[in-house]
Formats: sequence, C-alpha cells, structure tokens
Amino acid sequence: MKKNLQLHVRLTPTTRQQWDDLCAQSPFKTQSALFRNLVNELHENDFMNLKTDENGK
Repeated sequence: MKKNLQLHVRLTPTTRQQWDDLCAQSPFKTQSALFRNLVNELHENDFMNLKTDENGK
C-alpha cells in the first residue's frame, strides 16, 4: 500500500530563496519530486559511508 507523507517546514527568507532557486534549476516537475530525489541521494550517501566505515575497520 502506498502512503503519503506531508512535511511542513518553516524557512527563513534566505533559505526559501535558495529552495526556490534549486527548484527553478531542477529537471523535476514538482517540488516533491525534487525533495524525494534529495532524500534518496542523502540516504544512498549515508549507506555508502556506512559500508566504507565497516570495510575500513
């Protein structure tokens, strides 16, 4: 079953401008698609860092 998650984030004017700029440059059609992509990238990076740490021990 597919579930939806809604996030409400308070932004400073500077951060809001940065988000707007990022959205304008994005190849994604919606802000939610851009956000999902960013979260996926962060998750993959964290996962790769964990694997690197485990191999380095």
